[in-house]
Amino acid sequence: MTPADVVTARDVATADVPVPVDALSSDTGPRDSGTPVTDAAPPPDTGCDASSCLSGPAGSQTFTASGTFVVPAGVTSISVVLVGPGGSLTASTYPSGGGGGGGLCYRNDIPVTPGDSLPVNVGLHAMESRDASNTSFQGITAFAGANASLGTLPGAAGGGGGGSGATCFTGGAGGSAGGSPGGGGGAAGYAGNGGHGGSGAAIGCPTDPTAGAGGGGGGGGGCSGTSCGGASGGGVGLNGIGADGAAGDSVCAGGYAGPGGGGSSGSPGGGSHSAGGPGGDFGGGGAGYGPYGADGAVRIIWGPGRSFPDHAM
Repeated sequence: MTPADVVTARDVATADVPVPVDALSSDTGPRDSGTPVTDAAPPPDTGCDASSCLSGPAGSQTFTASGTFVVPAGVTSISVVLVGPGGSLTASTYPSGGGGGGGLCYRNDIPVTPGDSLPVNVGLHAMESRDASNTSFQGITAFAGANASLGTLPGAAGGGGGGSGATCFTGGAGGSAGGSPGGGGGAAGYAGNGGHGGSGAAIGCPTDPTAGAGGGGGGGGGCSGTSCGGASGGGVGLNGIGADGAAGDSVCAGGYAGPGGGGSSGSPGGGSHSAGGPGGDFGGGGAGYGPYGADGAVRIIWGPGRSFPDHAM
């Protein structure tokens, strides 16, 4: 295992862990991208194939906002994971469906030339003043989850992805608003789709959300009653495949539902039985009549034996 990645926000170094999505009140602009880290020693070769057992330095760089990746000296091949942002509610109207979870794509052994400058586009969640944007890098795109619908329409679809040589999965769908808000969809995983958000219901019990698959985020719960809120979907981590995100729980008698769990060490969605919250980092869908979905992210790795989804630490 290599030392942890370094991420900068406004040029301040922090550990390479998921960066919490800014709350609405503090969402004033994108954060700066991360800076590359050269690991002290390459990780052990634990099952890579011939194409990914490469020589040269080992390192990584994480982007939580758009920027430029400059290929380090001695690096001729990289691997990358991309996560699209989660769907959001774009107008505060009660009730509404949950936003869809962001898609995830990865690709290994992308040939590069040392010194090249490669643009990285990180998708941001939607707001009333802007649409959500997709995450893209080197011809690969991880799509944003769709925005929540107003009224009693179905919840938003999860984002997928595509690109030559890429492996992609789809975020979970947001729960519908059946008279009360639905839950947000979970971010896609490395080997399966994100969990679906639970529906809302005017009376009785709402439909339960589902867990993520293949390391994806779990769906947030819906709620029942005339004064309640759904919960947001779980995000997905950037360090390779891990455990599935658990499904949130829906509420039958009013109050806020439970959020979806983060997949592959991603952050859980926001929301509890007393308060709402945003989608989990990265790519979690926002709850119906609640905060926004999470932004997307890109992580690039290089060095002997390093590849997604299993050898990316």
